[in-house]
Amino acid sequence: MQVLAHEPGGIPVALRSRRWTRVLLPAFLLSMLVSCFRHARRADVIHANWSICGCVAGVVGIVWRIPVITTLHGEDVTRARHRALDRAVLSLCLKLSDRVVAVSPAIESWLRERYPGLAHKIQTVGNGIEDELLALPLDRPDATASGRLRLLTVGSLIPRKGINRIIEAIGHLPNPRRVRLTVAGSGPELAALEQLVETLRLGDDIEFVGAVEPRMVVDLLAKADAFVLASHSEGRPSVVLEAMAAALPVIATDIDGVRDIVEHESTGLLYDGDDTFHLAGHISRLRESGELRRRLGATARRRIVQWGLLWDNTSQQYASLYRALSVETGAKKKA
Repeated sequence: MQVLAHEPGGIPVALRSRRWTRVLLPAFLLSMLVSCFRHARRADVIHANWSICGCVAGVVGIVWRIPVITTLHGEDVTRARHRALDRAVLSLCLKLSDRVVAVSPAIESWLRERYPGLAHKIQTVGNGIEDELLALPLDRPDATASGRLRLLTVGSLIPRKGINRIIEAIGHLPNPRRVRLTVAGSGPELAALEQLVETLRLGDDIEFVGAVEPRMVVDLLAKADAFVLASHSEGRPSVVLEAMAAALPVIATDIDGVRDIVEHESTGLLYDGDDTFHLAGHISRLRESGELRRRLGATARRRIVQWGLLWDNTSQQYASLYRALSVETGAKKKA
């Protein structure tokens, strides 16, 4: 079961890359259902993450008459846009859940448009970031003084994350030696990405550090000059919010879920995901202009503070939702 659920990219990636894992899926879902039945009996609220888990929790909630909240992420919407089976799972999840939380306004908007009859269940609660990121210094050592712009990207090494785009963009630079990219994450694309680095002769310019603990992500952000996201699709990427809180300028793909939080030329730089030369141009701009890096980073941090995107605020929103559902359910049972 570890192979199915705990690899980078989760169950969808495991099912695509290792077809034999499909035989594990029925047993996996059944064990999840049994476990949920056992642990939820005395609960006041069941909170699930991801649409398939929301379906399982929804069945248990009906049996035990317990309200269910399901939090949906970008991957839920991305899969539903492209596959009928995933749309069916998402639809069932919405019907079985008492409340549905989207992690970004873009996801909420798409869900409301797609399922207008269930719109009353849907709301947004954004993920928070760690307070310590806001304590990182605004002023970083000048990249031109050290000779290299320190870029960071964090994410699973799966096709959707587009790490190859960043590598290709660095290969387009007139002098790649003036940039140093750190890639934090693991996944099935590692060998292909390492081969790409070797083919482009960028071995001295790109480092793969593997999967890292959350504490280590803070350290990596503290040592970076800029953050890069090259994903093909996202919900509301927490790592971008973390980079903004760390006062890093962000270069990111111009896609739903990202343009909600990164404003071009204000809190970061957006680019057409298919245009690696465009990405290379943004990297060059940040490499050459310390003033631009400082301005974008400072504005990004101010935006995080203005939005109140801290875990304390997120937890308060969820606590209010738990209490409201508990009260509603109690009133229905008495009636």
